[in-house]
Amino acid sequence: MLTSYSLYSIVDFPTRTNNTTSTAIDNIFIKKFKHKNYEIYPLINGLSDHNAQILRLPNTSIPNYGNELHIYREVNEFSLNEFQINLSHETWKNVFNNNDKDTNTTFNNFLDTFLKTFNASFPVKKAPLKWDNKNWLTTGIRTSCNNKR
Repeated sequence: MLTSYSLYSIVDFPTRTNNTTSTAIDNIFIKKFKHKNYEIYPLINGLSDHNAQILRLPNTSIPNYGNELHIYREVNEFSLNEFQINLSHETWKNVFNNNDKDTNTTFNNFLDTFLKTFNASFPVKKAPLKWDNKNWLTTGIRTSCNNKR
C-alpha cells in the first residue's frame, strides 16, 4: 500500500533490543526517489528497550511557519444578536423588487445583502499562530529525561 505512494521503509537495523533478541519494529517511510542522499542511524537513548532513529535529509528546506496567521471570525452572543438585529432592519427591496423575475438575479441580490450583513457583524480577524513545538512532551518523558542526565 505504501509503495503505491512511493513510500519505502529505510530502517535496516534493529530498533528494539533486549538480552536475547534484536528486532526492527520501528520504521520510517520516505520517498526514496525524492530524498536520495538521506542518512539514517540508530541512537541508543537508554530510556527504553526501543532505540531512536535519526534521519538526516540534507538539502531539504523546511517552511517557516512563524509568520503564519490564524484567520477567524469571532462569533459570540453579542455578535449573533447584532447580526439578527441588522437582518431585521434590512428592507430587502433589491430582492423583492426584481421586475424581471429571474431566479438567479433574485438569489444573487439576496446573497449580496445577506453577506454584507454577515461580514459587518462577523468581521474577519487575524492573529499570529503560536507554535508550541513541545506540546507532545509529557510529564513522564520530562522526568525520564531529567533522571537520565
